[in-house]
Order: sequence, then structure tokens, then C-alpha cells
Amino acid sequence: MNNKILIVTADPNSINSEIISKMWKKISNSNKKKTYLIGNYNLIYHQFKKLKIKQKITQVKNLSDHSFSTNIKIINVPLNFKDPFKVSFKNASKYLVKSFHLANKLSKDKNFKGIINCPIDKKLIKNTNKVGVTEFFASISKVTDKSEIMMIYNKSLSVVPITTHINLKDIPKKITKKLI
Repeated sequence: MNNKILIVTADPNSINSEIISKMWKKISNSNKKKTYLIGNYNLIYHQFKKLKIKQKITQVKNLSDHSFSTNIKIINVPLNFKDPFKVSFKNASKYLVKSFHLANKLSKDKNFKGIINCPIDKKLIKNTNKVGVTEFFASISKVTDKSEIMMIYNKSLSVVPITTHINLKDIPKKITKKLI
């Protein structure tokens, strides 16, 4: 199947499972067939149950496993939790970093289209010394020339900012005519 899409479920203490469920209802069956979530199957299952979401989910082992094509397909990342919306900071941080590493590894598939990450608390990747997800992926992909970019996309408008995550106080130093 061409043009596979990975969605990193990201912050386990967020509303991301609700966002995913609502998105899944709106996308076409052809997009459902090529979309895979990187996350914890049990976490999503218990979050859906707690939120009374009746969505079919299936745990798959890899990107070639698409026998339940219109179900939400989850490639499992281990996570310890007792309450699905109260995962400890330490476990959430480890889980998030493992999820991003797995997404990066899977992105090397020749039929791969892109990675979408759900919203995160950036403090969860703070121990990696990276400011945001874009810089984190650049780092694990061995991009060292600061050429990484991010895209904010919807049907009406797509934007590629001229910088990634920088502090407001640093904007005058970073935004130059040459950069623009």
C-alpha cells in the first residue's frame, strides 16, 4: 500500500485519543487503510472506554499488516499506567521518546508519506535538550545543519514557518532578510 501515514498519539495525558476518534470518523476509507497510529494499544482502548467512544481499534505489528484496514490500526509502544489519563511524567516522557523513535524508524519505508504528531506537552521531551518535535526528529535523523522545517497544514492554508521553535526574545536576532 502506497503513501502510508503515521500518527504519533503522543502525550498520554491529553485529549489526543478524542481528537483521533473524531478525525477517524471524518477521513475516507482509503485514508484509513494507509494510516497507522504509533501508541499504546491498551492506553487508547481504556481512554476510548472511559470517554464512551465506540471505535474499532486493532493492534498491528508493522506497516504491512492491514488486514483490518478501516479500523484504527495501532503499532504498540509499551507503557505502564494505572489510570489512562494520569500516566506519570516519567513514564509519559519515556513513552513519547520511544514513540518518536519508532515513527522515525518506520518512516524509512519506501512507501511512506509522512508523520503527524498529536499535540504534546513539550516538557516531555525536555530531557532530550530539544525545543520541539521538529528539532527532536531532526536530531534523531542526524540532521545537523539546522535545515529542519515544520509544516502547519489544513485544506485552506499550508504554512512553513521560516524558523522552528525559538524564544520570542530571540526573534529579532534570528529573522533576517537573508533568511526570508
